[in-house]
Formats: sequence, structure tokens, C-alpha cells
Amino acid sequence: MSRSQNYKKGCQAESKASINLHNKGLPILVEPKVLRDLGAGQVDLCILESLRGHQLISIYEVKSFPEINFKQRKRLLDSAHVLSKIFNLSCRITLYNAVG
Repeated sequence: MSRSQNYKKGCQAESKASINLHNKGLPILVEPKVLRDLGAGQVDLCILESLRGHQLISIYEVKSFPEINFKQRKRLLDSAHVLSKIFNLSCRITLYNAVG
């Protein structure tokens, strides 16, 4: 599969995930440049959710297979740390299965 086909498939998967996840809470638009400037990396979807009466930030990594490599894991952890500091809230990372 070409790079442009992968990109298009990834955008479609994120769009589908967005439709399914945005009703779970308040979507947070995160500018990738801001995260990069703060030493982190971009996130696929970010939502302010309520869990057992407490607000938390949920970062969703949209994947077509349930694995992430070390570099992706570090990027997500760094982003979670930055967003947690900015909003003064706990942050969790969830892999979202884009298949199905």
C-alpha cells in the first residue's frame, strides 16, 4: 500500500473513531505544534471525560492493529504528561481499534 493510501486510510479511521468517541465527553482540539514545542507529539483524539464523578483527559490512539512501538509509546506518554500538567487533570491513553 502506498504512503498516500495509508494516509487516506488513517484519516478515514480517525474520522470514524471521532464519530464514535466524541459523544463520550468534550472533545479537546490539540494543536500538534504546541505539543511538539513542549517536547511531546501529536495525538489522534483527545476527550475530556467524566469517570466515576471525576474529570480526566482521555487520549485515544487510533490503530488498525493493537500494537504500538517504543517511539509511539514515548510520544503518547510525553503528550499525556504535558496535557495533564496543562489541565491539572489525570490523563489516560487508550488504543482504539479502527477495524470493524
